[in-house]
Amino acid sequence: GSAFKPFIYQVALNLGYSTVSKIADISRNYKYQGIDKDGNAEEKIWQPRNYEKNYKGLVKLRYALVHSRNLATINLVSDIGIDIMYKELKSI
Repeated sequence: GSAFKPFIYQVALNLGYSTVSKIADISRNYKYQGIDKDGNAEEKIWQPRNYEKNYKGLVKLRYALVHSRNLATINLVSDIGIDIMYKELKSI
């Protein structure tokens, strides 16, 4: 995953973010439909974390990339929008 982060940050820069743009390095939970061990649908929760298991609040885009902050990257993708991110990544 970390090897792919520079591409995400390049998209952000292409869309007008700068190296000093602030992004949130905060925890989020994501609900999704999964399958339990018996094959039944169930609501699951994904709670991504930073490697260091801490959060820095608002950080500069450059800091988030240099320090490979998972939550800042996930929040950046959420801010941009997954559809826009996908479209832009295809064009790189």
